[in-house]
Amino acid sequence: MQKYLEKHIKKVIDDHPKIGDILEEYNIGCVPCTVGTCLFKDVVSIHSMPKKDEAMLMFKIEKELYPDRDVKLREVSEEEEIKVKELKYSPPLKQLVDEHVNIMQVIYCIPDIIELIGKSVDLDKNLVLNTVRFIQEYADKYHHAKEEDILFDYADKSLEIINVIKEDHTTSRNHMKAVIEAVERGDKNEIANRMTAYAKLLTEHIKKEDEILYPWIDRSLTTTQVGELFQKFSDSNNTLGRELPKRNLDFMKSLQQMFEK
Repeated sequence: MQKYLEKHIKKVIDDHPKIGDILEEYNIGCVPCTVGTCLFKDVVSIHSMPKKDEAMLMFKIEKELYPDRDVKLREVSEEEEIKVKELKYSPPLKQLVDEHVNIMQVIYCIPDIIELIGKSVDLDKNLVLNTVRFIQEYADKYHHAKEEDILFDYADKSLEIINVIKEDHTTSRNHMKAVIEAVERGDKNEIANRMTAYAKLLTEHIKKEDEILYPWIDRSLTTTQVGELFQKFSDSNNTLGRELPKRNLDFMKSLQQMFEK
């Protein structure tokens, strides 16, 4: 079993597709993930599952990998069991989750933006570029920067999920650069394709962070580290000033009003 735990999860699923179905049963979405370079052992460890569920998950997977073996279900004592609770975050991680809410408000408007520019004779460059500005300033410079420059220093950077998150950030930046170039050319199709791809990527990305990465990091933080993170996040926000988030949140609200969200 150990040899499989050290493999990339996509390789394991490619060789044994049924394992992807088993993971989906436990809301571990490795199948739709576009990267899939997390090690199998890390995929299990970073999901804070009740121990009985984890034992059953591993039992089903081992039976799939070794159908001829007499696989035993590991017994879990009551002391080991973890009760399922609503996710709760420390103050600095809650700040990031709240920022996700604002980012998602703009993402919810992207299909409406695409529909509007598709129906219009003239391309509304300001609408598209202001949306790009929100993404580049608020989602990237204000939010992603706190993750990359501060938060990840408190995590085990050897875990592949950190690289997956960083790769998502890079891909999202590339999508926005492509949108700007498409605006200059007046290419509505490319604008639609890139903005749609961005919306899909960030929706999945935010779900990974809110439900997996942030709770995993939170579990390892000491009280002192929580305080350090909160201060560093505040310093980062103050460095950028109040105008940047205000300008972008005002734009977010204007989109909501425009499309009655």
